[in-house]
Parts: sequence; structure tokens; C-alpha cells
Amino acid sequence: MGRLISMKNREDYIPIPAKVVALRDETLDVLTLQIKPDEKVTFRPGQFFLLSVFNAGESAFAFSNDSGDIECSVKCCGLNTQAIHRLAIGDFVGVRGPYGNSFLDFIKGKKDIYLVAGGIGTAPIRSLLQHILANRNKFGKVTLLMGARTPADLPYMDELMALRKNKKAKVDVILTVDTQPEEGWKENVGFVPVILDKIKPKTKNSLVFVCGPPIMIKFCADTLSKKGFKGDQIISTLENRMQCGIGKCGRCNIGPVYVCKCGPVFTYDDIKKMPKDM
Repeated sequence: MGRLISMKNREDYIPIPAKVVALRDETLDVLTLQIKPDEKVTFRPGQFFLLSVFNAGESAFAFSNDSGDIECSVKCCGLNTQAIHRLAIGDFVGVRGPYGNSFLDFIKGKKDIYLVAGGIGTAPIRSLLQHILANRNKFGKVTLLMGARTPADLPYMDELMALRKNKKAKVDVILTVDTQPEEGWKENVGFVPVILDKIKPKTKNSLVFVCGPPIMIKFCADTLSKKGFKGDQIISTLENRMQCGIGKCGRCNIGPVYVCKCGPVFTYDDIKKMPKDM
């Protein structure tokens, strides 16, 4: 395909052509795509982009990796995501972005990091985890808590098992599922906030990054608050509310806040100030 003009000079609505170079099934309904844009796209953990399938539609997704070709993990739950799941290696899609702020904007100095993820919220957490591993000496103790409904719904399992065995990474990997499977499961059983309470996170010099369903985020924040964490120590994303990505469509505004322009990463102090209908 012909090379288009630089993103700095292009209209915000015009996507960069990108080629699908790899596909990986994470679960029965979550697919990870690796796509190579015609132009270099530099992004940071926590940011998002718009992925368009021609003749189907466009949706916002978090980057699920830290650098290089774009990776994103897509749950099949609508018409556009169904079209994404039908893509094949070699197909072309459109990419706009990156947009928004980053998890890294909230990390000042060497901190102990708790990464808490549920469902497809594991995707943005994976991007931050990759950044931490690539810069391991800049971070203190790292704990990863990841949960899903069943073992079959946990993505990135090969990576997680390899990470657990990697002593140099120094990451405590904790997995949980909502209900007891019939057999073979040797990890935790219980909702993510319950397991978070059991691992007794320490407040001193710590940050907690929580991504997942809104109800999970709320109960995790409640658990952390009871343990003495302040609202600016709890950081989350609201990337599921974006559509245009540039503050024009109005779909993501919560009161006076435009998630795509002010976020998508917010402290829990910020989230508590937003209208309750979010």
C-alpha cells in the first residue's frame, strides 16, 4: 500500500494502514492481534488507540504490549469485534493513535507495584508489566494478581507460567477464578477483591493499578481503602468508554470529564469525584 503522510499532519480521523502479522487465541473469546502499521507508532502503557476493520467499524482498545509492533487483545462481544476475530494474517486494518495519558505518568520514584486485573482488564496491565520487566531495577517489589470466571477465561497463561518460573523477574504471580473448577485447578478460588484482601498489600511506598470490570474496580478500591491506601495510590483506567478518541463525539464524557482527553488513566480520587452514573 502507498505510504500516507505523517500522523502529525494528517486529519485526526484518518487511520494509518496496518498489516496483521500474528494472531493468538488467548481464550475461547479473546484474540490477541499483532499488527504492523505503515508508519512507526510510539506508545506507552495505559494509552489506547482506535482499530478499524474496513466495512465493519472502529473501536477503542488498550495497547496490550509495551513497545514495537502494536498488540491488542480483543474480546468478541459485538459486530466490530466479531469482524476483528475473523481477520487473518496478511489482512489490513486501520489504526489511529496513540491517545490519552499513561500509567507511567503516576509513578514517581522507585515504588512497590501491585498489578490487579480481571477479565479483559488484563490487557492494559500486561503493557505495564512488560514495561516493568524491561526496566526492573527502577521498581521495587512487584505483585501480579489476575482473576477470571474460570481457568479457561484466563489469558496469557503461557506467559504467566514462564514469569512465575523466572527468578530474575522477581514478580509474585497470583491467579484466581470465581468458582471452584471440577478438577485440576491448584490456584486460588474467589473473587479478585477477596484475594486482594488476603494477600495483605502494604501501603508504604506502594501503588496499585487496577483494571477490569467497574464492579471489580469498586470493590478492590474499597478493600484497599480499608487497608489504608489513599485514593492517589489506586490507579485505574476507563478506556471502555471511548469512541472517537479526540473529544468530539461526547460518548466518553462523565460530567465535565472527557475520558479520552483527560484519561483514560485516573486515580481513584479522580474517579470518586465523577458523577455516580458512570
